[in-house]
Formats: sequence, C-alpha cells, structure tokens
Amino acid sequence: MTKLNQKIIAMTLAVLASLSLLAAIPASAGDTFILDAKNAQQVGEQPDGYLGLIVTDANPELIRAVRETNIGRKAIYGDLARASGTSINQVAAITAEKTIAKVLVGQKYMNAEGQWVVK
Repeated sequence: MTKLNQKIIAMTLAVLASLSLLAAIPASAGDTFILDAKNAQQVGEQPDGYLGLIVTDANPELIRAVRETNIGRKAIYGDLARASGTSINQVAAITAEKTIAKVLVGQKYMNAEGQWVVK
C-alpha cells in the first residue's frame, strides 16, 4: 500500500471518528440552544468545519455558545489530525463536508463561495 493510500485511509477513518466524536459530545442546554439558533437561521455550518454566526446582532449568549462549540470541535479535530498524521484544517474540511450534507431542511450553511444558503 502506498503512502498516499495510507493517508487517504487515515483521513477517512479520521472523518468517521470525528463525526462519532461530534455526536458524542455531552448533551447540554447549549446543544438545544444551538439547534434552535440553526432552525431560526441565526447560525449555520461553514465549509471550514465550524459554526458561523449568520446574524450580525447576535446576543452574547449565542456568541458564547458558538465560540464554545467551535473550541470543542477544534480540540476534536486536533486529536484526529494527530492520530491520522494530517492537519486540523484537513480533518475540519472533510468533517464539514459530511456535516453540511446533514444540514436539515430550512437551516442554512455556507457554500464554497462564502454565501449562506438555505437547504
């Protein structure tokens, strides 16, 4: 098996693991808060693997919840990147692709052109 194939397999495993880890993050009141904000189109998934604020007048609680979610995601991406020998950005981007595919109808995500799109 070539080094490139090994890296592709490692990345695939990292993505699968990241999706599992993201789902395994302990449920909290913040999870419902973020879901409500997604449903209200105030927050959306970005192609870099992180949540983004859509509204410019977000309240401090929403800003804090998005920041905490992104900090948690970055920690998971870092662990997976070290385990697979890739970069955080690579893990985050691949995970974002899978996460955006699971965005619910009526929620927004950022497309590759940097525009917020309703699914």
